[in-house]
Amino acid sequence: MKKIQIAIVALVYTFLSCNNDQTLEEDYIDVNGNVKEKLIRKIDGVDDSGEKISIIFNYNGQEKLSSMSDGTQTSTFNYNPQGELENVSYKEYPDEEPGLFNINNLYQTPYDIFNNAEVLEKDSNNNPIKILVYDSNNSSTSYIGEIIYDDKPNPLFYTLKSSSMLNVLDKTYFNFGYQNPELVKAKDLIPNNIFTGMIFKDSDGLTVKELQVSYSYDSDNYPIQGDVYYYEKGEISNYTINYYYK
Repeated sequence: MKKIQIAIVALVYTFLSCNNDQTLEEDYIDVNGNVKEKLIRKIDGVDDSGEKISIIFNYNGQEKLSSMSDGTQTSTFNYNPQGELENVSYKEYPDEEPGLFNINNLYQTPYDIFNNAEVLEKDSNNNPIKILVYDSNNSSTSYIGEIIYDDKPNPLFYTLKSSSMLNVLDKTYFNFGYQNPELVKAKDLIPNNIFTGMIFKDSDGLTVKELQVSYSYDSDNYPIQGDVYYYEKGEISNYTINYYYK
């Protein structure tokens, strides 16, 4: 199940950098054209042995994201009367007390979210295509990662917009980089496109991890299925990821 989770999380939390003064949605439309707004209601996956995992997205009457759950951990999005995101509560198991993350905390100080990696090269659309990643257990060991993108839109963009997180990220800064930190707006790390692969190699040029995805798209260029190839430590696994929309 852990490998399926890695695949789904990678599909959900890919990134690119925009670095301009346009809004996130303006950037998104510039790259993808006038994309139909769709909200994701579920992403699920199954490997070649039949092991399954799913992430459920729930919405309130105003079509704002109200919760996300993978069956074990649930995150609940709480809004003020003006519809602004105030906090996100979360709990690992149904019978435990929920934790609370106040959105105001994001505005207080920059976060080092990429303190073990840095971008080495970007393409003409300012997408990171080559990154340097440091081993979390040994800072002297590093890997070069190549990221490959499709020209189709990021399927989670409007789901993220429905949670008001785009406004939150517009006010938040992160330290981006390891050896040469760069302070950037968090919104500049939101993907406009969906990625199709990540390949990590060691100093000898040998592949240590690889994730490749072949998508099937609907008429609106949103993915409906992804066939995933995952390689790590000499082992190869295959998965199927399915997308469902409201």
